Amino acid sequence: MKRAVCRPLLSRVPCLCVPTWHVALGAAMLLNACERAQPSVNTPTYPPARTVNVTDNYHGTIVADPYRWLEDLKSPEVLSWAASQHQLAQAQLRTPLRDWVHARMDKYGSVFDGALAAMGQSDHPAAIRLGNDSSGTHGVLTVRDAVGKARVLVDGSLLGAGKDISRFTASPDGRLVAYGISDGGSDWVDTRIINVQTAAESPEVVEGMLTDEPEWTRDNKGFFYVKNEHPRDGSRVMFRAPSVRYHAVGTPQANDRIIFSTPDESTDLVLRAEVPGRGQYALIYEGTGADMDGIGWSLTRVHVLDLQNPAAPRVTGALQSLSATRDAAYTTLSSAGSVLHVQTDQGAPRRRIVAIDLQAPEQKNWRTIVPESESVMQSVRDVGGRFVVHYLTNVQSSIAVFDRRGTKLQDHTFPPMTSVFELSSAGETEVRFATSTFLRGPHVWNLNVATGELRSVYSAPIPFDTLSFETEQVWYPSRDGTRIPMFLVHRKGIALDGSHPVLMYGYGSSGTVVAPRFSEDVLAWLDLGGIYAQPSLRGGGEFGRAWFEAGMLGRRQTTFDDFIAAAEYLIREKYTSSGKLGIRGASNGGLLVTASMTQRPDLFAAVIAEVPTTDMLRKGPGRHRARDGWSKDSGQFQFLYAYSPLHRLKKKTCYPATLLRTALNDDRAPAWMAMKFTAALQASQSCPRPALLLAYPTGGHLGGRSLSAWTEDAADAIAFLAKSVGIQVPSTRP
Repeated sequence: MKRAVCRPLLSRVPCLCVPTWHVALGAAMLLNACERAQPSVNTPTYPPARTVNVTDNYHGTIVADPYRWLEDLKSPEVLSWAASQHQLAQAQLRTPLRDWVHARMDKYGSVFDGALAAMGQSDHPAAIRLGNDSSGTHGVLTVRDAVGKARVLVDGSLLGAGKDISRFTASPDGRLVAYGISDGGSDWVDTRIINVQTAAESPEVVEGMLTDEPEWTRDNKGFFYVKNEHPRDGSRVMFRAPSVRYHAVGTPQANDRIIFSTPDESTDLVLRAEVPGRGQYALIYEGTGADMDGIGWSLTRVHVLDLQNPAAPRVTGALQSLSATRDAAYTTLSSAGSVLHVQTDQGAPRRRIVAIDLQAPEQKNWRTIVPESESVMQSVRDVGGRFVVHYLTNVQSSIAVFDRRGTKLQDHTFPPMTSVFELSSAGETEVRFATSTFLRGPHVWNLNVATGELRSVYSAPIPFDTLSFETEQVWYPSRDGTRIPMFLVHRKGIALDGSHPVLMYGYGSSGTVVAPRFSEDVLAWLDLGGIYAQPSLRGGGEFGRAWFEAGMLGRRQTTFDDFIAAAEYLIREKYTSSGKLGIRGASNGGLLVTASMTQRPDLFAAVIAEVPTTDMLRKGPGRHRARDGWSKDSGQFQFLYAYSPLHRLKKKTCYPATLLRTALNDDRAPAWMAMKFTAALQASQSCPRPALLLAYPTGGHLGGRSLSAWTEDAADAIAFLAKSVGIQVPSTRP
């Protein structure tokens, strides 16, 4: 059984811990370079940030870095500055409006409990589930016996200060569970092994794992995993020298066998191990670039280890490579004898399913089973000898079932603006998945691949006035004329008079699809009278590999152009005005919104950037180098310098009200990114709109804090945006 962390049914719109600010200032002070109306505020008195005379020479271009000292996250001065900024933000942000939003979110968030339980159902007599304790603060790993009674296997609250369960993977027979422990939400995970029946812990701890899960062999005695080395002191690269290893349960990690390794100084490669189907083969994916939704790294080479006998696997054999170079994205679906069934975008930007015979693995011998179509093949499961394919057509979901010859047997469509997610096996002939929309919570289904019967397992209650709202998909031209789709969610019958507050969320990176999903913070925003907008930006994967590649490396500005054009469309079509428009993004979405606000500060009233990458010149080389580039490459420096948000800030400019959020133990977008940008923004701001920084001591990159903390953060975010565009506390009860 695969992991099931806090509400996996919800691919939440990343939200920030951003409570709202309030206090008044004379209207005359609001007339500034932005030339647009804005709610009155006082500019906070910020903790002072000294500057230093530090410059770098990038291929003949001298670039100043006056806040370089903030990169030392172990410095008492830096920690004190971050704590002062955090304290200031916390003091500014909480209001009655935020309390109203939080209560509304509590009401809507309850729909996930039943859906999570339904997705976790299993015919196995000892079904295992990772949920949350009653406070939503810690994870609890439970096992359900044959009569349905749950027993606590591991209680995250007992693991020690700051530690919690991050994931789990059960052995094929369900008798052992490898569960990961994260400290403060860090990406670094220690893995322990527990016996389900006796609750006895195996003595060893497997260290060095990140986001990938253990892959058990079918004898239930061990697993393959990826071990990463910590960065060397002073390095700005978080992960290096990954290797695939095999661990035998009950033995020290030092005895683990190295199956595949990368050079000691490797920073741009990522490895993934997999044991598909009946377990005859172990697959090692050696990749770089971007982790594409549902299919793996965009530039990957696949290596195969023949374990020969799944019941007594031989892990000492030689590896067989399926290609000479890292050339495409691949994920293996199943195996039959010497034939692997693989989903790939090699030669098919919208993806296909191929059969690869390991007796003749050259690409010229690959046989296409399910060819590329006009729709994007988002994810695939091999169930009951049939391929269950989740397709995206104009960012909306459908499911098709094919036999081993590639003949389509079934088509299943859903209402407009519906997303399918959590596609998983639910038995020999059934696949389980969930659907949702912006306005309806998760609906869990079982599909019988033999008969075509689609059976409802669970339908979330709807504690929301769904009939009063609607979702539409509009298309708008970007700067280069390309038509970009965007979802809009709003109350029915609104007047297009430019009066409505809009929250626009964007990502546009890594081939990630941002599809319609139910989220309680979005509903709270709608209740406040807002419109929710979600454009499908290039750089994402909504239309396959070509859509992703249109927004990578030197074409990254295309993503920002798409986002800015979405804002211009909303204003031009009179959904909103610049003084009513707020934007939000996390991780690469944080880069998106900070780049957009520095290029078009006149266009937005408020910005929330969570764990953003803001200094593209000091970002070290790493696994995303093939997607983003590296400033030490003379051919890539110019385009990075052209859009790097930190370097686009200009003195005496009116920027939107801005809230940045980071965590001091973020392993992917280090906290100094947000900290340097905050210091520079506070020094550049010419109008009384706040620039606030929440810098948490722990929390990791994304999702590292508890479910209750996520709810707090999301409520703060909505309230901050609402206050920024002039929304008052509603008179209605939450």
